[in-house]
Amino acid sequence: LHKTSRVYLLFSAVLLIVSAPIFYFLTEKFYIDDADEALILRKNEFLQYSQHDLKVDEVPLWNKFNRDIKIVAAKALTKDTIFYSFYYDTLNAENEPYRELNLPVSIEGEPYTYSARINLVETEDLMKSIALLFFILISLLLIGLLIINKKLSQNLWKPFYETLQQIKQFEIDKSTQPKLANTNIEEFNRLNQSIEKLIQRNTSIY
Repeated sequence: LHKTSRVYLLFSAVLLIVSAPIFYFLTEKFYIDDADEALILRKNEFLQYSQHDLKVDEVPLWNKFNRDIKIVAAKALTKDTIFYSFYYDTLNAENEPYRELNLPVSIEGEPYTYSARINLVETEDLMKSIALLFFILISLLLIGLLIINKKLSQNLWKPFYETLQQIKQFEIDKSTQPKLANTNIEEFNRLNQSIEKLIQRNTSIY
């Protein structure tokens, strides 16, 4: 039982060590993909509903009322570009990570760059919470399995220890024969039958 438990424990530890970072990075990838899809959706909405009606003199007003979408001076871009960026948050007094999309656009024939961004702080906090929850659940599951395995093994091996105790108490020069009980485990029943035959044969020879 102890050897089996050690093997299970070692396997569980390796599984947890390997799966935890994989789970974290896969979750991070899914959230980044979701953020990129949201940025692309905002871009498409801008191109379809806002770009044609926006005037050059309205750009400052647009930037004032759109915190995460800006129309800025033209950059050397030829296509959509999505990347990580950091911006200083005056409320939290720290740099915060963003996922940002830049796109060359034309407003009244003038070149500009459309810039949209999504804050990843909440995403990181959520990912950490999910990873912690995953670690706790897996740990509880593994601990529960070890406890169940121990209790179940003790019950399963109980007939074996009873047979062992009967053999230890048996003396060939005594008339009392050990009484080995039937169990619901085929292997233990076969063992008991073999022991009974062995005892009968040796008693007869004695």
